[in-house]
Amino acid sequence: MIRVPKLTLEDAKITLKGAEKKAKEIGVDMDIAVVDDGGNLLAFYRMDGAKITSIDVAIFGSDRGGPS
Repeated sequence: MIRVPKLTLEDAKITLKGAEKKAKEIGVDMDIAVVDDGGNLLAFYRMDGAKITSIDVAIFGSDRGGPS
């Protein structure tokens, strides 16, 4: 049996921190979503100035493995 590593909540938190850091570097407040390999939401973070209209894009676009 082959075991495939799965993202944990701790992995998602690390990813959110990295994405927030990059967003600050480029000066853009973002909605950031982390999903598992099945496209299920693991974690979500909305920066203070992020657009409300970007929430769905962050969540439902994030299963493509990159910016949508």
